[in-house]
Amino acid sequence: MKRLLLIGFMVLRLGEIQAAEKLTAVPLSQVRLLAGDFKERQDLHQKILLGFDVDRLLYHFRVNAGLPSPGKPYGGWEAPGCGLRGHFTGHYLSACALMYAATGEAAFKQRADQLVAELAKCQEALGAGYLSAFPTHEFDVLETKCFSGVWAPYYTIHKIMAGLIDVYEQTGNRQALSVATRLADYFDRRIARLDPQTIEKMTRTDYTGGPVNEYGGFAGALLSLHRITGERRYLDLSRVFMREWFVAPLAAGEDRLDKLHANTHIPQATSFVAAALTGDERLLDAADHFWRMVTLRHSFAFGGNAFDEKFKAPGVEAADLTDLSGETCNTYNMLKLTRVLFEQRPDCARADYYELALYNHILASVAPDTGCTMYHVSAKPGHFKVYGTPDQSMWCCNGTGIENTARYNEGIYYTGSNSLWVNLYIPSTVELQAQGIRMKQETKFPTADRIAFTIGCKQPTAFSLYLRLPGWLAGSAEVSVNGQALPAETVPSAGHYLKIQRSWKDGDRVELRLPMSLRIRPAMDNPKVVSFFYGPVLLAGELGTANMPASDQATKQNQFSAWPTVSPPDLASCEPDAFRADPNKPLEFIQTTTSVWNGAHAIRFIPFYKLHHERYSIYWKKTSGEN
Repeated sequence: MKRLLLIGFMVLRLGEIQAAEKLTAVPLSQVRLLAGDFKERQDLHQKILLGFDVDRLLYHFRVNAGLPSPGKPYGGWEAPGCGLRGHFTGHYLSACALMYAATGEAAFKQRADQLVAELAKCQEALGAGYLSAFPTHEFDVLETKCFSGVWAPYYTIHKIMAGLIDVYEQTGNRQALSVATRLADYFDRRIARLDPQTIEKMTRTDYTGGPVNEYGGFAGALLSLHRITGERRYLDLSRVFMREWFVAPLAAGEDRLDKLHANTHIPQATSFVAAALTGDERLLDAADHFWRMVTLRHSFAFGGNAFDEKFKAPGVEAADLTDLSGETCNTYNMLKLTRVLFEQRPDCARADYYELALYNHILASVAPDTGCTMYHVSAKPGHFKVYGTPDQSMWCCNGTGIENTARYNEGIYYTGSNSLWVNLYIPSTVELQAQGIRMKQETKFPTADRIAFTIGCKQPTAFSLYLRLPGWLAGSAEVSVNGQALPAETVPSAGHYLKIQRSWKDGDRVELRLPMSLRIRPAMDNPKVVSFFYGPVLLAGELGTANMPASDQATKQNQFSAWPTVSPPDLASCEPDAFRADPNKPLEFIQTTTSVWNGAHAIRFIPFYKLHHERYSIYWKKTSGEN
């Protein structure tokens, strides 16, 4: 490492694994978003969250417990008889708890407290600690007939447990912890009576004759309870759901993800990180290898993954550009995995991926007018975005979708040993009360390439500020402290962190410029199929609304799969210099076509996260004469 002493601060050049120290994500409650795209979506979902009806969310829980059940149930995956009923209520608990932490608005804590109190009554009426919107018979079937006759009961229990744990950790509601531990204890007793052969059949999820029991995050919830309570039984129970047939190849760096259900196994990898903290470094290696496999060899241009919910062979992309691609739950879970891995093994590549997926999948999956969220994000050229209806779809991705906006505060800042790390350039404030530090980040990024940080502290405070220099940089970053520029040769190259170490005073200001340009990303399996980016932003070609359905909201996630698409026109060139920037609309570009399209001889490209309610393409074929 090269250290340079320079006008009272230091610049540190970092390698692929950025630092030996472990980092800690700054809690949601210490970060507040400022005006911008993320704040707008978060504000929109604040209103939507409080619009849900508590009696409807509790309906099936009360019916199952034999309690009076006023109102009527929600539809879709919360309808009577649906095997996943109750899952959305778990997500809703998490969303309210997280939104309370992210905004400080007391209404979300009140709503969470109300739900927890009513769920506790249901648990008490059911007896033995069980709590669900469906009877224990679902687990009887799972244990005797495996997947025949049930959907994914452990998936739903995980969502309920995770919601209760989030309420406890984000709001301090101890009743939520009590309900969660009683529920975990019920399954501890239940699984203890099963023989190893039954457990193997019940947990075999690699499509070799076993069921598709989507229990992915259950181990993670148990590990959270182990961390909170210190009870060994939760750690032991979690290991039942970490199967050696999945762990061993990953630990060895072998990619055997083909045909695996993505959203079952991404949460499993996340649980490996938590389990590794108890002393099993092999599990951390397995999670790390899994992350690299998925992000480097199993992801689309927008950062999402999977074809109709399943992984394909490594590198498959343009060969199957379907509308049932990029399940949003998968990316929700990949961001979770990225956050916990970054804490243990900091790496600029993780932050780059996080930014890619956050802007181009998670932010892109929320309609800015209605707040409706998406299940699959179509990679199919000429298709359109499809949103779940507010109360008649209730898909898994509607559940993670209402959590995502509350989680926008996550992943921006981390702390280390007397250090503050900035991973994302999102307008926000961060307050580290223990250190007496407050920092304000002001920017219009990615619309503009400049970011300013203002330090607040009552007395001079020495700490190191790490700023991510993304891998997509189009040139050398420019940095100044209180108006004094750092010499260019002292600023690390793209894909590194800049470390500024000094004694900070109140009002100190750091200004950063991250040059961006238009760049091409070839598909993994076909260099003749490309996507276009400006900095971190995926650009989509607008293809209009011709022959679209009357509404792009759906009650079934595959409702518009058979809907006719349009064939995008051929571009005159796929080279970056063939694009003309619109001087009046930042991040928008014009590209000519080889034939007239929609009455014009050009296509407009805009950020994918800004494109809604019209057809698009994010993949384009190079012309025959281009390399």
